[in-house]
Amino acid sequence: MQMMTPLRCAAHFVSRASACTRTQIAYVGGWRGNSNLGDEVLLSAARRIFDPVRLVPVHGYRYETLVGRALPSFRAAMLAGGTLINKRGSLHPAAFYSRLAENFFVFGSGVASSAFWSGRDTDSGFWESQMANWEPILRRCFYIGVRGPLSAESLREYGFKNVVVVGDPVIALAEHAPAVPYDSMGLGLNIGVSGGQVWGDEDEIEKQYTLLARVAHKAGWHVQWFVTWPGDLTITRRAAVASGTDQHIHQACGDHARYMKLVGGLSVFVGMKLHAVALATCAFVPSIMVEYRPKCLDYMASIGQEKFTVRSDRLDGLDLFDRICRIASNRPAHLAELESRVFALRRHQELCAREVLTSICESA
Repeated sequence: MQMMTPLRCAAHFVSRASACTRTQIAYVGGWRGNSNLGDEVLLSAARRIFDPVRLVPVHGYRYETLVGRALPSFRAAMLAGGTLINKRGSLHPAAFYSRLAENFFVFGSGVASSAFWSGRDTDSGFWESQMANWEPILRRCFYIGVRGPLSAESLREYGFKNVVVVGDPVIALAEHAPAVPYDSMGLGLNIGVSGGQVWGDEDEIEKQYTLLARVAHKAGWHVQWFVTWPGDLTITRRAAVASGTDQHIHQACGDHARYMKLVGGLSVFVGMKLHAVALATCAFVPSIMVEYRPKCLDYMASIGQEKFTVRSDRLDGLDLFDRICRIASNRPAHLAELESRVFALRRHQELCAREVLTSICESA
């Protein structure tokens, strides 16, 4: 075997780096194009994670033939963030690109919970587990990295042993906690609708949020509301008006940087939509997640914040306010723990992404 001199090593690295730069990865993502902050920010985060390769968003199997002809030499395809696995809607594009690309992998996706979804009436009929159809797709993956420990456990139950928790891709957007002053009485709230597909009842969730906002306002808190999808504006306004806290309703559906800057000045954040809370934690604001679906707990468990998760069918506005006050009274300790957990996951995620890119580039 020929010895790899420093010069040869450098030439080999440059060659591989050049191959990576030219590489295009098909980004098989979620519900993009609907002004939903979570799905839009996932692509931005993935592009940061996998720089310098080019991620090419694909919008579903309606475009498969066109994309397949235009880009027949995709080096890799990535099943991206969002709860995509065990879902019928993402099954066909995942199957198509897993066959089209030389390398297919999962990075940051979640697994739909059969315990939550089974028997629910959805747009495509009564929900049934799709894992029997997903198994052959996942067997073609050279790497399976999921959003959180709940997703990992779900796949291990189906015999997938080499599953890695890489975290939600938005973890890549976490920066050091800003040194700017924050409003010690600043409380951010996020509520939303989900077609009734929640733990509990959406009307009761709204009632408890309204109670929380009213009590916090009377206690001197500066309540601000955050909308991350246009469809959530109506319920947000209703709860804000009913609680007398409609002075500050922020709509940040397409600009994650603006959103993170706004929430970054708060003392505590309480949110329902997964990425409303995920981005708040990445802005290093101690947060409480209202778990309307299991995916919310999946994320919080990935950063060791399960104890700050409340299921939506057990929501109590007064109890929630008490939790907020306890967090605020010891905010420096909560912030230190949150920062440590988030950065630990970010470093791990970076190493996982490097491993994926190395595998792709070495197949060039």
